[in-house]
Amino acid sequence: MKARWFQPWSNRGTIRNGKPNLPANGTPTYSHVHENSSGKPHTHWTLHVRPENSARFAVALDRRLRQQFGFSTLPIGALDIRSITNDEGAKLYMVKTLDPHFARLWGIRSEDGVDSG
Repeated sequence: MKARWFQPWSNRGTIRNGKPNLPANGTPTYSHVHENSSGKPHTHWTLHVRPENSARFAVALDRRLRQQFGFSTLPIGALDIRSITNDEGAKLYMVKTLDPHFARLWGIRSEDGVDSG
């Protein structure tokens, strides 16, 4: 999904009436983690989308996921797009299952959110 869809989407602006409408999002910047809490596999995908492209991104991602999985509509709650309001909290959430050995190498303490179990 990232290489085949997001990277091209991010590098492509929009054209309306033959003129540039919305700028390209820019070089893709993202991180992700996969989880399987309570037997419900899911992915947290943190990425940079310019504010002026956020609505276009939400529509395009919904369309892409429906196409990829063959749904006419996505199940309720399958897609949850939010802005990050706490950069530090988001960073710690994304590394919560990081191997403690690597966490120490990067100066992340287990009490900062790394699951040491």
